Amino acid sequence: MARYRRRLCLAVDLRHYSRHSYPEQEDAQYRLRLVVEHALRRARVLRVRAQQQLQGDGQLVVFPAGTDAVRAVPELVLGLRDGLYQSNRAPGAFGRLRMRAALGLGAVSRADRGYLGDCVVLVNRLVDADVVRGALEAEEHSDLALAVPDELYREVILPHGDRLPSAGFRQTDVVVPGKDFACRAWLHVPRSAPARDAGTEPVIWGHSPGRTALREFVVPALGAAHLAATVISRSATLREWV
Repeated sequence: MARYRRRLCLAVDLRHYSRHSYPEQEDAQYRLRLVVEHALRRARVLRVRAQQQLQGDGQLVVFPAGTDAVRAVPELVLGLRDGLYQSNRAPGAFGRLRMRAALGLGAVSRADRGYLGDCVVLVNRLVDADVVRGALEAEEHSDLALAVPDELYREVILPHGDRLPSAGFRQTDVVVPGKDFACRAWLHVPRSAPARDAGTEPVIWGHSPGRTALREFVVPALGAAHLAATVISRSATLREWV
């Protein structure tokens, strides 16, 4: 029996992904992963705790139960904006990354082939909605078009606008006739620009404490252990002493 828990969900999808060649799509997938991981670090959510479902040109991220949405959502959105800006400063084979995204908060359960719940359906419908696609197309200066349902906007964004001002959102009605879907949502299409992390230990694009520790401490330690083992194995005196 499925076990449902209230989770924060993020869906992202890249613009014009299918129009590119396979090598260009590979570059886009790699850079998309970097952008999402950057946003997770900004939200102070460990990547290993966020459950991710890859979808080629898109991704569904299900956050751990108990995630503080009031704290995480602003930094997550700013992290996506900053990650896209930084990635596009030196675009790879794919070129400029432009993304549609949607956030939702609701009951979610893990299933054999993915995730179940109205929240999962909601964010996927929002990210594919024509009004969100149109918002990104209409704003050439932006790399991100984000949609959030009315409930999340009023609970999380509107009362806590110090990092993510509510003035940057506009209300719209999202209707997907073929899917029998309709809801009131809020669109955020910020100008492409860096978004500095204001935390006491700011997250920096391209810098991961885990990778730094691996490179600067773990790998040298393993190398030293391997060297010591090689020397000992070739010296009868040292083997006897050990």
